[in-house]
Amino acid sequence: MIEAIQMKCNKCKKPTVFEIEQGWDIPPEVVVAKCQRCENKGVREVTDFMKEPVRCTKCGAWKMEGLSCSICAKINAPSA
Repeated sequence: MIEAIQMKCNKCKKPTVFEIEQGWDIPPEVVVAKCQRCENKGVREVTDFMKEPVRCTKCGAWKMEGLSCSICAKINAPSA
């Protein structure tokens, strides 16, 4: 099961990491995703995903591969 995805947020207007929320009574071809930056929630088709993100080696939060971790940046910690 996919735990997080990377896509453009409609509220932030930036590509960001979305955490997949479980427990919703929806068909398997759609997911409920929550933006890691602004916590905006939305329903997306599985085919809308740009690519799967990776975990930060410092804090364990989801981040886009090749970019610095937004959580580590918020707490001013170096990201790997």
